[in-house]
Amino acid sequence: NTFWYVEDWPDVAALERELRTDRLSQLVALLETSVQPPLVEFRVVTETRGLEYVTAVREAAEARER
Repeated sequence: NTFWYVEDWPDVAALERELRTDRLSQLVALLETSVQPPLVEFRVVTETRGLEYVTAVREAAEARER
């Protein structure tokens, strides 16, 4: 079975505040009852790019090919 739980925080400081809450302590306690050790990941994204990034990469590749 797979269960995904996702939260977004505006910055690392907000994430770290959340890590100290009773709510997260309750979630960790629940995870510890799992039959199999759960995979828990905290992904800290330092940059987000949109379609303009795709355009820039493609244009740069085309320029190199000329």
